[in-house]
Amino acid sequence: MKKGTKITLSILAILIALVVGALVSMDIVCTKIAKKQISQHMADKPFDIDLKMIHLMPLSQSVNILGITLTKQDEEYPLSIGIDQVTVHNVNIRRALSLGSVNLEKITLDGIDINMTVPHPEGKVELYMENTDLCVHNLSYNTGADSTLQTGLLIDSIATHTDSLYVHLIKQHAPTKPYGTPQDALDNLPIDMHIAQVTNKIEKMGFGLTTPLVPYGSIRLYRIVNQASNISGDKGNHLLLQALAHLEHGGVAYLNTTFVQNKNQDVNLDFLVIGGQGSPVDEMTRPLIGITFACDIDTIRLKAKGNKNTLDGTFVMRYHGLEVFVHPGESPYEIINKNAQLIGSAANTLIPKANPSPLTPDNIRRYNVHADRDPMKAYPSFMMGPIIDGLKSTMLPGLYVNKKIKTKTTLPTTLPTTLPKMSTKTSPKTNTKTE
Repeated sequence: MKKGTKITLSILAILIALVVGALVSMDIVCTKIAKKQISQHMADKPFDIDLKMIHLMPLSQSVNILGITLTKQDEEYPLSIGIDQVTVHNVNIRRALSLGSVNLEKITLDGIDINMTVPHPEGKVELYMENTDLCVHNLSYNTGADSTLQTGLLIDSIATHTDSLYVHLIKQHAPTKPYGTPQDALDNLPIDMHIAQVTNKIEKMGFGLTTPLVPYGSIRLYRIVNQASNISGDKGNHLLLQALAHLEHGGVAYLNTTFVQNKNQDVNLDFLVIGGQGSPVDEMTRPLIGITFACDIDTIRLKAKGNKNTLDGTFVMRYHGLEVFVHPGESPYEIINKNAQLIGSAANTLIPKANPSPLTPDNIRRYNVHADRDPMKAYPSFMMGPIIDGLKSTMLPGLYVNKKIKTKTTLPTTLPTTLPKMSTKTSPKTNTKTE
């Protein structure tokens, strides 16, 4: 294989790793041990690469590769990646060979299919991705041989469109080492990297969970758009994450998050759900605890800020028509199975049917919320902490001790059609729960 082709394939491998790393799970991205395990398995059993055809076009300085298949034969961690076509536009191979730098105007990958299993600190992750198209604009890489160029990997934008994505986390044991944060992941990038923007569009996505107690649970989302801006490990950098997803039973969820690359690893979180019927988490809660919920959601809003250790903020959930269903014999916890009828009756008696109550429509319950990060749990569970805290406060007033607040939270009255802009303001400091 020609030297220029090897360089092209190396860049292709980097791009595939970037996309897969972004889509698999934040658990993997934020975990040093997982990255070490993956690299060890890849070193022990390298990829088999099959190419149908390579077209080198000297006049346009472009490369076209047809029918790429990457496979890895491993009983525990198999891997198969198929790509219909790769086109690299305007690559200066002579510059790459002489100055140790590469400049590519555009790279497109069409028809990516992935079926792989990778190690995870608590077991393994199965990933299935169908029909993904990827486009990279203005990629450059400088090894440092040319002192006039910024060292490292520089990319203006990466955009992907995926028909279907499914991620299945199989938990088999407790983690042996603590999880990191998104800022830790950026600090430990193998190369100096600066990516201005990454945008992913996914038509349908499923997330499944299997644990030693739970055979299987899942959540489905549709028409997802997520965007990451300012991806870099530079000190003081602000990594912006925005996401929009349509829920299975109606409604739309939005997420705006800022991760600051500083000593405290500051975090700002803004989460919003508008509309929705039933429960988008029934398929997860039923196998996890043997309980499902039904209600009409008007709005859920969480605004929180914190650092690598804590999150504090405000939470409000407006809903009506709540019912709780306990399914006898389906919970992994025997106490729920034995007392299913009693728990169901008590829940439907104690939990308010609506917020606000039809009798007091102006009395909307809003709460201060708080979460402490447990390094032995994956980072997403830390971000879910204030939401769980708020749900407990809303659903179990008087039983779950929290400080109700009187400040009003402004909620939108119309449904946005695009990703909301990242606010530069942070939520005011709030008091945590009373003891």
